[in-house]
Amino acid sequence: MSDSDSIPQSSRASRRGILGASLGLAAASQSPGLAFQGPVSGNNPLLRDELVMLLHHGSQGITIPELNRMRIMGRDAWIDEQLDPDSIDDSACDAMLQSIPFLGMTGQELWDNYTSPSSGLGQLTRGLQGAALIRSTVSKRQLFERMVEFWSDHFSVYQNKTGKQRIFKVLGDRDVIRAHALGNFRDILLASARSASMSLYLDNYASSADAINENYSRELLELHTVGVDAPYGPSDIVDLARCFTGWRFEWPGSGIFGTFRFASGQHDNDSKAVMGLSLPAGGGESDGVAAIDYLASHPLTAQFVSRKMISWLLRGDPDQAMVNQIANVFMSSNGDIKAMVRAILDPDFILAANPWRNPKLKRPFHLLVGLMRQLGVSTIETLGMNQALEALGHAPYNWHAPDGYSDRMVDWGGAVLNRWKLVSVLLENQLPGVNVDSAMINSLLAGVPKDRVAGALDLLLCGGHMSLHDRGLLQGHVDSMPNWGLPEAREAIALAASTPSYQVY
Repeated sequence: MSDSDSIPQSSRASRRGILGASLGLAAASQSPGLAFQGPVSGNNPLLRDELVMLLHHGSQGITIPELNRMRIMGRDAWIDEQLDPDSIDDSACDAMLQSIPFLGMTGQELWDNYTSPSSGLGQLTRGLQGAALIRSTVSKRQLFERMVEFWSDHFSVYQNKTGKQRIFKVLGDRDVIRAHALGNFRDILLASARSASMSLYLDNYASSADAINENYSRELLELHTVGVDAPYGPSDIVDLARCFTGWRFEWPGSGIFGTFRFASGQHDNDSKAVMGLSLPAGGGESDGVAAIDYLASHPLTAQFVSRKMISWLLRGDPDQAMVNQIANVFMSSNGDIKAMVRAILDPDFILAANPWRNPKLKRPFHLLVGLMRQLGVSTIETLGMNQALEALGHAPYNWHAPDGYSDRMVDWGGAVLNRWKLVSVLLENQLPGVNVDSAMINSLLAGVPKDRVAGALDLLLCGGHMSLHDRGLLQGHVDSMPNWGLPEAREAIALAASTPSYQVY
């Protein structure tokens, strides 16, 4: 049978049965009752491989070559390497990013080169989204990319608010998020506060002593630091907003468009009080810096950020003891992000991230780039990928609200049918710009007997952690196929990637 031949009707019927099992995610995501029958690992169906779990959570998608490399070098050496991304040769990824020429440009260069009708600011939107997809799929700095995605949501900025915002988002992604993703929390908080991207998005650039805008101060407390449940009130929000009056950015024509500027004449110089912090009159720009320092070292910030980071890297419902342990690391290290990540990826914590008891559903971005990594796709034109993610509500930098894309299972579990369609479109080579060629499929399943296909796909996609139930359904489907060739292999991979065992981690 050729690669273009149609799938037999009998295969389509059993396909719906397997899809039905996956669709159970949608209902289960509404309650904590989702349970799986346990992974297949050696002879013990309850044994989980800590390295497999580490790679599931510390990368954008497990791959067998990377898992084998981790086994050789050891978990601690792998984490050390990943927490020092500049030491990793990422030339292949860098070469692919050469097709996006503006990533290193200054704000003025972006303005000069992309505001004419022939160039268009839309190129910045599409190019920055494409860069995120390329990096997450191809980069060897996988843990770094995971943390870039985390901070992009924590300090979320909708890139299409205005034409200028499209320029500023390029600067913010590079100079705020990527520059500090594994640095210090205080530094990334201050960089965000001073960035034109955040200033324009939350209107702080227009806040002055005579017209105070509270948008940024409200989100700084609620979303960036102490959290919505912290003991602050309206007066704290107002006084915090007064701290940041006069925080501006340079406009086009200055030669340094988008850089931070303090307009002292627009600053409220009266005394201020924010959650126990007293600031005397006449502080000027230092009012905002002092507020950042205070909030960045606040115990409630340590709790809020630690809980959110554990939820991102491990499980959606960390217990308070876990949160306290990481919050202690936050406080004792003065907000060192690497120290927090290292503590979260401790073996005991990793094994607490049980996908059958505390499942995390892969968000559409994670699902797509992870599967492309496992299939070995390296030639990527990202427009089709981004359009597919936009249809699923998860195109990079496209969330309008300042709270960032949700990481909760309940918010993504209702679109399982569309997730399954995305996987099928990818495997059937209908995703523009992405080619899963026949040689690639042959290499993945070369020499695998038909009656062992499910086991091979379990290792390829799940690292041997597929549930007994899902593996049995998948092998039963393969056994029912009257033919076994490239079309059937493509379908089997798509179905394996549609199972609950693959969709959660």
